[in-house]
Parts: sequence; C-alpha cells; structure tokens
Amino acid sequence: MKPNRRITQTTQALIDELLRPEQAALLLKVSRSGLLKWRMRGMGPKYLKLAGKAVRYRRSDLEAWLEQQQV
Repeated sequence: MKPNRRITQTTQALIDELLRPEQAALLLKVSRSGLLKWRMRGMGPKYLKLAGKAVRYRRSDLEAWLEQQQV
C-alpha cells in the first residue's frame, strides 16, 4: 500500500517548526530589523501572518530560501 502523499505533506507541515522573527534572524545570521525590511519590501524568505498580526517563519522555508541564495 502506497503512503498517501497528502497525509505525508500534512504531517510534515504539522511538525515543521514555526520560528519567531528573532529566532529566524538568528538562524539566518541577520538582524531582526533587516528581516523586517525584507518583509516590507517583499523580499526574503516566506513567512506566515497568524491572526493578522503575529509573524512566524517555517524552518523549512528558511532552509529552502538559504539554498536559493547560493551562487
């Protein structure tokens, strides 16, 4: 029996760690204000807005974004 891909993706999304901007900035080795500027300019890694206010970053999105920056 093949694993259900949708269930696998949902499970991965549930266990993917959500990081606060301070934590994301530390992981990316940039300042929190630099991360904020990227968000305001529509640049940088993907992020989530929870309840219309709280910003969170998925660890997997940060890692993917870092990989894309490689030259």
